[in-house]
Amino acid sequence: MNITVIGTIFTDIKGHPFEKFMPEGRNAGCIEYVHGGVARNIAEDLAYLGDKPLFVSLCEPGGFGDEVLSRLDDAGVDTRFIQRKARGSGTWLAVFDENGNVFSSISARADLDPLADILDAHHKEIFGTADLVILEIDIDEKAVRKTFEYAEKYNIKVCCAVATMSHALNKTEYLKKAEVFICNQQEAGMLLKRDLGAHTPEELLEVIRKELAGTGLGKLVVTLSENGSVYADCSGSFGICPAIPAETVDSTGAGDSYCAGFCASYCREADLEKACEAGTKISSFVVASENNVYTGPAFY
Repeated sequence: MNITVIGTIFTDIKGHPFEKFMPEGRNAGCIEYVHGGVARNIAEDLAYLGDKPLFVSLCEPGGFGDEVLSRLDDAGVDTRFIQRKARGSGTWLAVFDENGNVFSSISARADLDPLADILDAHHKEIFGTADLVILEIDIDEKAVRKTFEYAEKYNIKVCCAVATMSHALNKTEYLKKAEVFICNQQEAGMLLKRDLGAHTPEELLEVIRKELAGTGLGKLVVTLSENGSVYADCSGSFGICPAIPAETVDSTGAGDSYCAGFCASYCREADLEKACEAGTKISSFVVASENNVYTGPAFY
């Protein structure tokens, strides 16, 4: 399938302690620099799954940008519409605990102003042959607007992922146009303006079923880490997808790989339950590895 991914590239700076993490103390450990970004991760995941993703983004000129493009090219991602620009990539700084979970993080956003111009200049190539578009919804508003305008022009469905939910909350008018919005439990709480952190999957699903219509969204999928995910659509379909047990090595990128697996399946069958199962399967591989993307055998 031909899936277009629109969003950001990040440099991930990740710190892992050698022993039990002490939040208020000094921690000996290792620091690594990794290619990251929600959309970048999703594009690479899709390529390893066997799809042919086209990635529209910006990246830094020079050494690290060269590395990012080379890796994506080697994976099979179409990078024709990634423009080189100073501050074109963002930076994510994260500190992990001894269990491989993110304790705290800070993001420096990229300057994505030229993204809308890329869409205007190449909309026929970007949207004309696509079977599905995956959009990082919290990027520049003009690029989001252009994405939905061209998706409507070419009759293409848009699935939305998110990196920073606080930046997505002022784009709910666009989320209402999306085919599916995929987010985690905390982000769902921000969307629904209530604390959902202590909810079980059953309790969360009940909340979503009752409040989905009020949001104006058509379909919502919420990932719950080791508790799996829940899904619902405005037509009345809903369910819980249990997690696949996996020992956590590094949880970075698990949500992005879930999105990639979900969208690759949904693009083929338009079935929420099967798509959630596919997303769960892919993310379980990533959680149990040191990689922030799926590197297993191709699915398609």
